[in-house]
Amino acid sequence: MISIIIPVFNNLIFTKQCLLDLNINNSHEIIVIDNGSTDETKKFLNNINNIKTITNKINMGYAFASNQGFKESSGDVILFLNNDIRINKEYTCQNCFTNEIEKVLQKDLSSNNTLYSPTAGYIDKVFNFKYETNSNNKKWNYLSGWCLFGNKDIFKKFIDVDYDGTKMFGPYTNFGTYFEDTFLSFKAKHIGVNLKLIDLPLQHIGKQTSSKMNLSKMYFSAKTKFIHHMKKNNYEIL
Repeated sequence: MISIIIPVFNNLIFTKQCLLDLNINNSHEIIVIDNGSTDETKKFLNNINNIKTITNKINMGYAFASNQGFKESSGDVILFLNNDIRINKEYTCQNCFTNEIEKVLQKDLSSNNTLYSPTAGYIDKVFNFKYETNSNNKKWNYLSGWCLFGNKDIFKKFIDVDYDGTKMFGPYTNFGTYFEDTFLSFKAKHIGVNLKLIDLPLQHIGKQTSSKMNLSKMYFSAKTKFIHHMKKNNYEIL
């Protein structure tokens, strides 16, 4: 079973379309974490059957919400997914997208120690973001977190006992809005987990939540924390 973990904050129209595109039955699990939405998100989620919902009174950030969802997950495969995605039309039939996830895992002999995403990014040795890519022909050094999946046992390797057994996106406090996936990727390399860029039939619209916040302030605050923890743990930029 695949557990799909989707943190949301407002933007109900994207949440509705995301759930519609996924079109899964009870053979898989959807967990939506409402991060203090002020629109009709809570009301909508309360009226949807066959999904688990977690409601936070305030916006706790992507990493915190993802950790909450992981703690409640039952699947042996975990998919972290943003709500601002669209799945290609031919893959919106029931379970078609989750079938693609399962195919990736079944074909790869190293799947028991590998995390996957359809996009990746590159930061240089002085921690500057350079670009995002979906091509293995370009150099990249971290996987994007908007669609990140792997076997649950792999994610358990990131859990720290000082955070009641739930925190993969750490081992520190949520950076803010950026760099959680970046830090997770470098931590993965540190503990010997493989990272692979793969093709999936979906698109990421991007920045639909963060664009309504103070992006510049959040970015530089997150970057400062990220650099501190990279240096503290002696994680190398490759």
